[in-house]
Amino acid sequence: MITGSYDRTLRLWDLETGVVLKKMEGHRDWGHTVSNRSLAWTPDGTRLLSGGDRNDPTIREWDPLTWQQVGHPWEGHTSGIYAITIDPTGTLVASASEDMDVRLWWLSDRQNIGIFEHSSSLNAVTFSFDGRHVYSGGQDNKVSEWAVPKSFHPKASFYS
Repeated sequence: MITGSYDRTLRLWDLETGVVLKKMEGHRDWGHTVSNRSLAWTPDGTRLLSGGDRNDPTIREWDPLTWQQVGHPWEGHTSGIYAITIDPTGTLVASASEDMDVRLWWLSDRQNIGIFEHSSSLNAVTFSFDGRHVYSGGQDNKVSEWAVPKSFHPKASFYS
């Protein structure tokens, strides 16, 4: 199991013994304390995504074989990222931020392909079981729903 922490670290745990197997620095902004606010595994387990707080409002991608960051941070949010989710096919990522935006991304190339505006700071985001909708929840105690455009999904049969 892996956890994110307020001390900038990601920790890999042995669940049977409760021992930390590896501790690595996650989100960072020199001069500020940065916490890892959210984590999501790709469905195939080959990547871990982490979202930073308002001092580093990026998504970072990690290789679990080496625990090294892959590529550059995903930029776009202007404040802390409190939730990350990956659609059932493993091709789209949605992130929710205290900047009141849900951003939709291609996992393959880290490109931001859509922004859905919520009415308050966000705490949660998820895809519907079939990947056709994104839901978000925020400080206003409302759940918002957006349709994922068919053109954003590379697998046309997914919508058949």
